[in-house]
Amino acid sequence: MARDISSVRHNRLGRIMRCLCESKSVSRDRLMSVGEYVTGRTLEKDLEYLRDTYMAEVVFNRKIKKYELKDAGVFLLNLEASKREVQALAAGLRMSAHFLPHLKKHADSLWEKLKIHIPSDLAEWGEDLARSTVIATPIEAVSADILEALIDAKHKKTAIAIEYASPNKTSEYVVSPYDIYFRGHAWYMASFSHRHGKLGTHRISRVKNVSETDEPFVRQEHEDDARNYVASAWYCSSGDGEARYHVKVRALPALAASLRGIQWHPTQQIEEEPDGSIVISADVPALEEVARWVLASAPGVRVVEPEGLAKLVRKYANCFE
Repeated sequence: MARDISSVRHNRLGRIMRCLCESKSVSRDRLMSVGEYVTGRTLEKDLEYLRDTYMAEVVFNRKIKKYELKDAGVFLLNLEASKREVQALAAGLRMSAHFLPHLKKHADSLWEKLKIHIPSDLAEWGEDLARSTVIATPIEAVSADILEALIDAKHKKTAIAIEYASPNKTSEYVVSPYDIYFRGHAWYMASFSHRHGKLGTHRISRVKNVSETDEPFVRQEHEDDARNYVASAWYCSSGDGEARYHVKVRALPALAASLRGIQWHPTQQIEEEPDGSIVISADVPALEEVARWVLASAPGVRVVEPEGLAKLVRKYANCFE
C-alpha cells in the first residue's frame, strides 16, 4: 500500500507518468519542465518513488541521454466526478467487460476498487444499465495478445504479418492496420493488404498469429477512407468498398415500428407506405449480408429489388429444405 502523499505531489507524479507514457523517450529538461521542478534532486526522488511504490520501470538510456518507460506499473488516479460521470463509469466498465471478454477480470477488479468510494445507489444504477445493454448481445471472444498487437500496430503505424484462418484455409498476409471496430457480435480490423493492393477486413478471432515485418507501413488515401469503407457494409463484409447495388426491402406494418428508428446503413432512405409499412433503400457493395438480414427478419420483411437479392434469399431459404 502506497504512503499518503500530498495532492501537489500526486498531481506532479501524474503529469510525469503521462509524459513518459506518451513518448518513447523523454529528456531530463522535458521532465523538469512538466513537473515544474526547481532542482534535479527532487525529480530523481519522484522517479525513485514511482519505481519503489508504483512499480513503474523508468530507466535512463545513457546512449541517447533520455528517460524511457519500460513498464507503467500502477497508475495514480485523483479525480472528481459528477453523478452522471459516475453512472457512465459504472456502466462503461461493465460494458467493456462484456464486449472485451479478455479484460473482464481487470474491469471487475477496477470496479471493485472504485465502488467503495461511490454511493451505492449510483453504483447500482450503472450496473443495471450495463446489464440491460449487454444481456442479449453475444460476443465472440478474441485473444488478448492478438487484439493488443493489432491495436499497437495501428497506433504506431507499423506494417505486420498475420496468419489468418478463414473457413476454408489458412493464409499469411502483410497488412497496414487502419482501424479496429466492433460490429455484429465480433471484432474486426480494416487494413491495407500489401499483397492485393487494396483495403480489406479481417475478423480478429481468426487471426492466429501476428509478427513484425520489414515492410514499410502503407500510407495512402485509403487510410483516411477506412471508416467510410467499413461503414459501406450492411454489417461487416465491405465487398470492394464500392456501392454496386441499390437495394430496397419492405418492412410490413408489424415490424416497421421496430425498424423505423434504426440506422442500418449510412446511405439508407426510408419511405412511409399508406398501409403502415416502410421501404428501406440503400446502396451497398455486397448482397449476401442483406440477404441474411432479410431471412433473420422473416416473415416481416420482403425484397423489393434487385432480383439478385431475392434470388439469394430464396437460395439461403432452400438450405433448410
